[in-house]
Amino acid sequence: MSQRNSQRKRRRPAKMDDDYVVDVASSKESVEEDENKSKKSKMTKSKKKISTSGEKATKKPRKPRKKSSKKKNSTRTSSRSRKTFNYAALLAPPKDPLEIADDTNFVVRTDLGNGKEEEKEDTIMQIPAISQPFVYGSVAWWLGRKDQSHSHKWTVYVRGLDCEDLSYMLRKVVFNLHSSFNNPKRIVTQHPFEITEFGWGEFELKIQLYFVDPEEPPVEVFHHLRLYPPGGQTPSFKRPVVSEFYDEIVFNRPNEEFAKKLLKPIEERKPTPPHPMKDVFADFSEQRDLETVERALDYVENEAKRIEKRLVEIQSAGSSVKSPSK
Repeated sequence: MSQRNSQRKRRRPAKMDDDYVVDVASSKESVEEDENKSKKSKMTKSKKKISTSGEKATKKPRKPRKKSSKKKNSTRTSSRSRKTFNYAALLAPPKDPLEIADDTNFVVRTDLGNGKEEEKEDTIMQIPAISQPFVYGSVAWWLGRKDQSHSHKWTVYVRGLDCEDLSYMLRKVVFNLHSSFNNPKRIVTQHPFEITEFGWGEFELKIQLYFVDPEEPPVEVFHHLRLYPPGGQTPSFKRPVVSEFYDEIVFNRPNEEFAKKLLKPIEERKPTPPHPMKDVFADFSEQRDLETVERALDYVENEAKRIEKRLVEIQSAGSSVKSPSK
């Protein structure tokens, strides 16, 4: 820390009534010195631009720099030869994100020093993109009109298609509620990934999914909490309001360990007890979709037969009617 000099004389601030003595001779000498310096600088600049013979001055060639005699020990290796080499960074993304890629050859270069490099071929198998389905939504029960601030009990959740445990894929789920709730940021780290609360108003909440593999970025979904039945229907104690959606997460080229967890059959995973709200949840299974398509095909086929039969009846009735006499 700098210290102030106590022996230094402090000057009194100037006032309007102060008289100053100006040395005219010394001021003239200083002005003449400044003019001589400016003239000399101008003369030196002009000499550099034009030579005495009137020809343009040529630049002198620069002397080459001396190379240092010290030898550098190049023990470094190129970024492509490090242990944490990112092979996927060199791969061009496939046109179809769900296609299975073949074996790909790579050339790994190692810097040996003195301008020498060592090249080795390496082969790596590209893991295909893996899609994982899940369901997110809410279920709300009406509790009556006694307490208006707690008129509904609702549950927001993230579940599997058959309410299976998603801990093989999810590390935690963060539910961001309305700011009026105590502790609006709720974190769930185990199955079932859901929270239950009481309230009276609808709002949109953000759900963040964090995966077991920390290299995978989190996924965000938004859900509108519905408490009242659609179409202006009167709420009922027996029928809850269910609002849920089916979605899929596509993991593009996950690491080998995480890919094994994702591809593990459901039968080999940890069994979970049936969910208490399973009867309320919608069925998003493939079997339900196939049955819906079959019912639609049967309906279209029966309608086509009915219309064809009706056309035959109309044609037969028209032919039996005699044409009017002219």
